[in-house]
Amino acid sequence: MRAAVLALTEPLFAPVAMIAAEPPYCAFEVKVTTKSGAPRSRVPVVLIRGHSNTFLETQTDTNGLAKLCDTPLEAVDIAVGFDVCGLVTVRNLHPLWPETKRVFVTFEENPCNHFVFPEYCQVLLRVQDPEGRPVGGVRFSGSLAERGSESGVSDELGRIYLMVKRGGRLEGAVTGTRRREAPISARVTDDVEIKVVLHE
Repeated sequence: MRAAVLALTEPLFAPVAMIAAEPPYCAFEVKVTTKSGAPRSRVPVVLIRGHSNTFLETQTDTNGLAKLCDTPLEAVDIAVGFDVCGLVTVRNLHPLWPETKRVFVTFEENPCNHFVFPEYCQVLLRVQDPEGRPVGGVRFSGSLAERGSESGVSDELGRIYLMVKRGGRLEGAVTGTRRREAPISARVTDDVEIKVVLHE
């Protein structure tokens, strides 16, 4: 009687052993390379839930590969990089069991200048008409614009780029056709965009 019981129960345990031996399902594999195609090792790869919460974090191996096996069923983001600056983010990826989704990322470091303040700030003047359309071909003239667009004239998108010493004051005007003029006066403590409206 005991032998018969054993014969009946042995097949029940065999499939359990086979399932336990299977490798775990990985929702995502992320391949990280440089722009020349070389693999990037030891780069942080983060699975983000709800666009803000870290769900899982790992690093790429010597082949530039990172496996993100565990994941929620909802859409997630994958971020690659060391810093907020230069971080590469692939948004709204959906896991689909049993398929492993492969994500390819080209990554080059562009770190932030933490606690380092450059001597000069970037100033972008956006010259527009009253309807918000860009105005090209107008000239900026003024003081404390240390360096800037080579011609000092706005391009077809209405942009004039200037470099101003941090803490300095930008004083001047943008002059268009028919002597239209818009004055500019601003203290520059950081990179800034200034909208300039030229009226008829």
